[in-house]
Amino acid sequence: MLQKSLILAFVLASVPAVGLAQDDPRARGDRACKGDATRLCRNLINQSDGVVLACLQQNARRLGATCRRFLQEQGQL
Repeated sequence: MLQKSLILAFVLASVPAVGLAQDDPRARGDRACKGDATRLCRNLINQSDGVVLACLQQNARRLGATCRRFLQEQGQL
């Protein structure tokens, strides 16, 4: 019984950390724009975030809705 309580306590203590990681703008941006970055900026993908962002901005009309919305929310588009 004590072991189950300790496991439950560990899981519950981990939940806020997971929630914070999901709110990380970098992680959200990766999820929102990874496909567009790969499709539109393939030759730049291994360079800095700023270079990839500039590429996405230059291709704003070709972005998918999710990436476009994310960049607009971040004031990057």
